[in-house]
Amino acid sequence: MVTAVRAFYESFCDKARARPLVVRRKKPETGRFNSYRLRALQDFVLSIGGAGLSQGEQKKLFEFLNIWDRTQKGMPEDSGHFKTLKDSFATCTAFQSALHDDIDDAVLGAGWMKVKLAEGNVEYEAYFRSVMEVILGLLEDAKEVRWWSGPDEPAPPSDNRESPLDGDAFKLCELEVMRLHGEDSCVLAVHVFSDSSQLSWSGGTW
Repeated sequence: MVTAVRAFYESFCDKARARPLVVRRKKPETGRFNSYRLRALQDFVLSIGGAGLSQGEQKKLFEFLNIWDRTQKGMPEDSGHFKTLKDSFATCTAFQSALHDDIDDAVLGAGWMKVKLAEGNVEYEAYFRSVMEVILGLLEDAKEVRWWSGPDEPAPPSDNRESPLDGDAFKLCELEVMRLHGEDSCVLAVHVFSDSSQLSWSGGTW
């Protein structure tokens, strides 16, 4: 019976058609991770997160290690140039705490807030920043800013409704503001929405 089953599956010739899972490069360079430190690095790269690093992440890690080895061209030489990790963090806990504290500092510095909102009998926590501060930061960092709905003035009314800012009401508001305050004025508008609940409140049609 065993022989019959084996013959049955061998008749499909799957093994004869099989090919190696991967194809070597024309000039493979195997065995270059040939020291304790390099083998530890290889193990980290191939196992972190369960699936290892992507090629993009491998590139970022290589660039980081180029800095860590002090071999990146043009890098500054400061007071920590020749220090080891243990010189700054005696333990893993100290390392983790320092990361946590700097993240907290960045979040507080960016002005993030949280608040409990209630919708019906359901409470949920929302996170937000000051819209005005975010917009001013975007304007300050932007390389190019378009101040009107059109290239250099308010766009004429149209059927375009990709966002509420395409609506005729917004464009007419722009014209009125410029009429009252001159050609150097503009309207700062913000479109805030929940993409999980809003389809279109802009007046557009499907």
